[in-house]
Amino acid sequence: MNTAQIFLAVGFVIFAGFLAGTESALTTISRYRVDEMVDLKIRGADRVKKVLRDAPRYLNVILFVRKACELSATLIVSQLFLDNVANKPEALAITVLLMLFVFYVVVGVGPRTLGKQRPELWVRPGSSVAIGLAAFLGPLTQLLILIGNAITPGKGYRDRKSTRLNSSHSQQSRMPSSA
Repeated sequence: MNTAQIFLAVGFVIFAGFLAGTESALTTISRYRVDEMVDLKIRGADRVKKVLRDAPRYLNVILFVRKACELSATLIVSQLFLDNVANKPEALAITVLLMLFVFYVVVGVGPRTLGKQRPELWVRPGSSVAIGLAAFLGPLTQLLILIGNAITPGKGYRDRKSTRLNSSHSQQSRMPSSA
């Protein structure tokens, strides 16, 4: 097995986990708490506020890069198993099972739980990374969203305001009436 490939795959998994935790922290922390952090001049709070002002843009970039990391790690691991296991279907089955476990636990459960438990700690470095990724990949994710909207029926991400209104209306309709 190639050590460099293993380290690269592990790096992709770790970064994907960091992004998953960042996503969780960004969707958990309250805007009030972020304003409080800015008032207290907590380092990085201004970047968090910037990200939350345009959360869909940054969350889309985070999701895109996380998926790219997961896919890249899976491809590297599958190549390692294909090179070292004689039975190719067995090599692919091992890859699928291993990576499902790794992504569920290492990228999913662990970082998301930590992001929800400690959003203030996670969201500051995560916002800095999100801003950097959006500067570089933002146009690409916007293009992919446009393509997705073109082939998907309905409004999708085209009209954020109506999406938010529909979302809040559906939440209100699920609330029990006080009558």
